[in-house]
Amino acid sequence: MRPILTTDRLAFHPFTVADLSVLVALHRDPEVMRFLSIDGRPWSMDELRQKLARFVREQASLGFSKWKVCLRDGETVIGRAGFSIFEPTGEIELGFVFDRDAWGKGYATECSKCLLAWLFASRPDIDRVIAFVQPGNLASRRVLEKIGMKADGTRPVDGMAHAFYRSDQSDWRR
Repeated sequence: MRPILTTDRLAFHPFTVADLSVLVALHRDPEVMRFLSIDGRPWSMDELRQKLARFVREQASLGFSKWKVCLRDGETVIGRAGFSIFEPTGEIELGFVFDRDAWGKGYATECSKCLLAWLFASRPDIDRVIAFVQPGNLASRRVLEKIGMKADGTRPVDGMAHAFYRSDQSDWRR
């Protein structure tokens, strides 16, 4: 299957209903989950099924979602990244998660910068994208700052304070 988007090292493919095992493999590592769930525990099979269904549904209805991030070989899945609707506010949210083996190689920065550029170029109707992280997730905060997202205060997510960031369409028109 042709990727939706590529970078020098990465290819982005939409999730399909057959990709549950991909999500299970990505989210089984407690270190990967440390900043994803409020209590750091891996998500249950039911939670992963719901997330997968949401990714497939959002792709079909919006033309974007969280996608599988693969190496350019198209076979090796190293994470997931993309956009979702942040349900409490309806804002578009950028998110990324990578296997621990992919950490420290610049994939999150490469991926996130490419995704924002793609979204703002292809969807001029979208004015702003947000991202949020648990305050202690310094690596992800650095990625967001490197790609030019601006700190935008703190808000609760699932009852816990998160650092919010934003990027505006006008930041990408320069």
